[in-house]
Amino acid sequence: MPPIATMLQISLWRSKSIEEWKIMLEKYPEAVAGKKKPKLLDLDTWYCSVFPTSLASRSPPHVTHEELVKTMDWKLTRGKFRPRLLDFVKALSPEVVRETSKRALRASQGDATGEGRVKAAVAALTELKGVGPATASAVLAAWDPSCPFMSDESLAAALPPCKPAEAYSLRRYLLFTSTLRTKADQLNEDSDEGFWTASKIERALWTAAFITLSPEKRKSETDSIDLPKKKKKQ
Repeated sequence: MPPIATMLQISLWRSKSIEEWKIMLEKYPEAVAGKKKPKLLDLDTWYCSVFPTSLASRSPPHVTHEELVKTMDWKLTRGKFRPRLLDFVKALSPEVVRETSKRALRASQGDATGEGRVKAAVAALTELKGVGPATASAVLAAWDPSCPFMSDESLAAALPPCKPAEAYSLRRYLLFTSTLRTKADQLNEDSDEGFWTASKIERALWTAAFITLSPEKRKSETDSIDLPKKKKKQ
């Protein structure tokens, strides 16, 4: 069953305050540590810092088999663990991973429209067995921060519920990407140097799903939420 957005996530998503979004983004390492998964700390450092730099340094850019395995491991450790997916990725040919990812990253920077580029890149990556739109989004987010990682928690905060069969579809990822890019654009209207990206929005929303605030701070964050009133018994 997919997660339900927390009160803090709902409050953050509705907020137009750059300061509130920055505070939550800065708490991302705290939220990662709070998962109490020692392996996640190393994987997240690699995914957020080392992997993007490695991709940007290559010509043409591509993902190695080892990097795809680590990306899958990061995704499953940060979210819901599905060991079968990791087995599928480990069994892939390094050459196939390299050539397929090369085609995908090239497509993401191609001549199509913004949505068309994302669609083409995801379509290429999902040719790999075990790689669905969510895993493809993890690769793209490391390559291009305007493409957010498709985490369950951030999906719950940004999009309305959908049918189970559509939860991890390409169509839903495109909607998710468009929605988070719009939010980033809104925040950038009042910030310097285009600081906000769809990936930073995703990390802030994910953090809001796990971070624990003091009772006083939690109250101030959720006071603005309009909760549905309970119907009176007839």
